Amino acid sequence: MHPVHLLTRLLASSAALALAVPVQPDMAPSAKLVARDSPFADLDLPADFWGAMDNYCRNGVSSKRRSVPRHLSQRGSPPAGYLYVSPGTSVRDYESTTTYGAYTDALVTCMGVVIVGDTTDGDATSKHMAHFYADANALDALWGTVASEVSAQGLANLRGWISLADRAAVPSDLDTGLMLDVENKMKDLVAGLTGQPATVRYHNMFDASEGVEDVGSMQYNNADKSVLIDGVVVEFGT
Repeated sequence: MHPVHLLTRLLASSAALALAVPVQPDMAPSAKLVARDSPFADLDLPADFWGAMDNYCRNGVSSKRRSVPRHLSQRGSPPAGYLYVSPGTSVRDYESTTTYGAYTDALVTCMGVVIVGDTTDGDATSKHMAHFYADANALDALWGTVASEVSAQGLANLRGWISLADRAAVPSDLDTGLMLDVENKMKDLVAGLTGQPATVRYHNMFDASEGVEDVGSMQYNNADKSVLIDGVVVEFGT
């Protein structure tokens, strides 16, 4: 075979082999995108853990028989005129809105998050609240919505508050170590979005299930962007 033809065949074979080399999963752009979009699912926690967390989040825990869930038919009353944030949803208010605010309660194993920021744009939404179900996919979906909404507003001095279940007193079928993993992930996400650590408080999940006023609750006020957790004003950074 002519040397030129042989060289051409060798080069073609080398190119074909190079194209056939599979892309490593951790190098694929789509894999990195999925990882960013599913921070809670990526914790890869057991399904039975998420099942127990979500069950208590939706149904509550009886303070009389702590291992028995009960339907959360009783809830505290939001202040008159305030938006009620249902589980699995979020709300936001414009900077120019200076009356009322938003309220949620009966968090139990759910997580409540409030994020506020400063702006001179009256049409920007500068106050945000979310009530997160304790389920990996639900957490990921709602966090994606909240993070996108907050990021789009061009806010300065972002501050975040989180209300979490008190791990010192939980039903026996909840793994407090895994609860801490979820808790730390939310803290990391809020800090990453706002640029500073969130202010955190812990609510009594048993009292919340009994419908006691202002236990397992969060509220923000439009007038001054103040935040209440369990009925008490919580200054940012405390």
